[in-house]
Amino acid sequence: MDNLLSSSLQVVLEIKEGTGFSFLTSPLIVVAALNGSKLESAEMRPAGSPMFDTQLLWQTDKKYLRSIIESSLIIPD
Repeated sequence: MDNLLSSSLQVVLEIKEGTGFSFLTSPLIVVAALNGSKLESAEMRPAGSPMFDTQLLWQTDKKYLRSIIESSLIIPD
């Protein structure tokens, strides 16, 4: 991370598919947060193994990302 020229970074969470969701009867949405910014996937119909095939993307800076990596803590929402 030290060799990157810009202080701005993109963090990408790729969501491929889920398993074990056959008990659901309502649509499913994946919500994820980074640095107080929440993003969500498109709504999926209930299925045992929903295929999301989507990416959630955040803009952040090296300082914040480094603090998460060095602290080895759960990323706060």
